[in-house]
Amino acid sequence: MTSFTPERFIDASGEKIQKSELVMSFGAGRRKCPGYQIAQDILFLLTARLVQRFHVKQHPNHPITSLEPTLGFFLTVPNFKVLFEDRLNALFQKFYRIF
Repeated sequence: MTSFTPERFIDASGEKIQKSELVMSFGAGRRKCPGYQIAQDILFLLTARLVQRFHVKQHPNHPITSLEPTLGFFLTVPNFKVLFEDRLNALFQKFYRIF
């Protein structure tokens, strides 16, 4: 039987978590998470629908200074603000101007 040793995941400085190729968050083979594929499909459809329906633009009052990821428990990027413009509304406005 093995015991949990968190030192395996911490780098030499003791501050950052190392990504290990041995860690499989959703498992593998017979013990693979049954919801993994469903979750991937839902995330793909959600993202595709957002891109299809909205123009995503940088917020004019909040410029994005950096998208450099920060390594911690999860890999994260700094917070930033964006605007979602409805593509459908813009299309309808163009259509009504024609007629």
